[in-house]
Amino acid sequence: MTMPTLKPQNPRFSSGPTSKRPGWDIASLPTTSLGRSHRAAEEKAKLRGVIEQSKAILGIPADFQVGIVPASDTGAFEMAMWTMLGERGVDVLSWESFGQGWRTDVTKQLKLEDVRDISADYGVLPDLSQVDCNRDVLFTFNGTTSGVKVPDTDWIAADLIAQAEHDETSQSIVIADDIKIIKKINYFLLKQLKILPKKNIASKSLKDFGLSILVTNKKTLTDIINLIAPEHLEIFSKNSDKIIKN
Repeated sequence: MTMPTLKPQNPRFSSGPTSKRPGWDIASLPTTSLGRSHRAAEEKAKLRGVIEQSKAILGIPADFQVGIVPASDTGAFEMAMWTMLGERGVDVLSWESFGQGWRTDVTKQLKLEDVRDISADYGVLPDLSQVDCNRDVLFTFNGTTSGVKVPDTDWIAADLIAQAEHDETSQSIVIADDIKIIKKINYFLLKQLKILPKKNIASKSLKDFGLSILVTNKKTLTDIINLIAPEHLEIFSKNSDKIIKN
């Protein structure tokens, strides 16, 4: 994986200073509603107008609902939590306000039973080695409220390399149905090997006995697993229960 060579000609987008349309002037921005709550009658009317115009311009069916939500911890992430969690256990990492809020929502609002709280004092990272990537994991990559961010994502790929560093004859195998997953795992393996205390052992193990298998037919997935018959097996799939039964 290489860094992209093409970069935006104009970096002013997203939540930073944004570019304005040609001819834009501060006078074009009415200031009567600045600083007012979005719950005020006038502001709610403006939001409703944006929603109605969006539906009309995009040709969205009348019986479809359109909403405006903040694209942050109170919006996009919360929507993902409420629609995706529940199928498996959840590890919630928290060391600042966002993670603490998500932990509260998962336990008191969604009321999920299988929740592990991996937390640390405000502004201090928890022990990332405790994370079980077989579960759903919630964490703040850049904890802006505490000034602390996750240094990298190497810890997410640590499970595979942990097997390789046992000894030079250990066999580590990845089976995936998407070549992008295999490439991403290989990228982080190479990155982690550079700082691994047992990098010589792990490198030889991966070179001589490591294997990546790209499955083009998902029906053969369990056949391959049963043929290999690994001593240790980790399954990362939404259909993990079905795979186990087979």
